[in-house]
Amino acid sequence: MMVGGVLMIIVGITISWYLTETTPIGKAGMTEEEKINLLFAERENSDYRTLSGILIGIRSEERLSRNAET
Repeated sequence: MMVGGVLMIIVGITISWYLTETTPIGKAGMTEEEKINLLFAERENSDYRTLSGILIGIRSEERLSRNAET
């Protein structure tokens, strides 16, 4: 069970790092459609980062609460 928790934390950190490195960036002279697509891509990236943060936090918090009970 401990190995599963450690793996979840590692996966969460890896996904978080990858999403940070692939953040969508706009450019000058974008059309309205490109701007809208950029907004959607930024939102999607942000949502995935939130999910990876939850993945890291849940396992860390679960382990801390289990240690506090003992």
